[in-house]
Amino acid sequence: MNVLGYDTIGANLTGTYTAPAQLGCKFTASGSDTFDSVKVWLQAGSTSGNFKVALYSDSAGSPDALLYSSAGSGTLTTTGAWVSCPLSGSIVSGTTYWIVVSCDVDFLMVYDGGGANQTFDDYTAYPTFNNPYGVSAPDNYYGAVISIYLDRTITITTIKGLATIKGIATLKL
Repeated sequence: MNVLGYDTIGANLTGTYTAPAQLGCKFTASGSDTFDSVKVWLQAGSTSGNFKVALYSDSAGSPDALLYSSAGSGTLTTTGAWVSCPLSGSIVSGTTYWIVVSCDVDFLMVYDGGGANQTFDDYTAYPTFNNPYGVSAPDNYYGAVISIYLDRTITITTIKGLATIKGIATLKL
């Protein structure tokens, strides 16, 4: 379940970002929630590789304090697809965050038009997530929204003909 971000496959493919590189996109939370992974549409350039993710706070339209960073990594291949990387935490309604991805190989992403300065790129060593981010200010900002979002797994439990979907309701089967 999309908790924060853009879960549509963008109509445009970026040029190839030369590793090591990071891309980040900012979003404002419409509700408070928890998450357990980041899903992102990625395509490796010519060689499969790994990626890590992080969540930053926002300060005056730029990424600021590192809130969460992935201990594990996800894998990207030369076939573009939605891929996942574990990252757990929580967000607060009305707060703006930056979801950042860092890859160890050349990569491409998909995007659509977005708000002014909604996305940035930065050529920072993999998998360095600076805290605060401003130590290595982003290289470029763009008016685009990349296909990346915080995800929460929904658990369904059945008991004698009833199904409970966490956070929703009990349904009679």
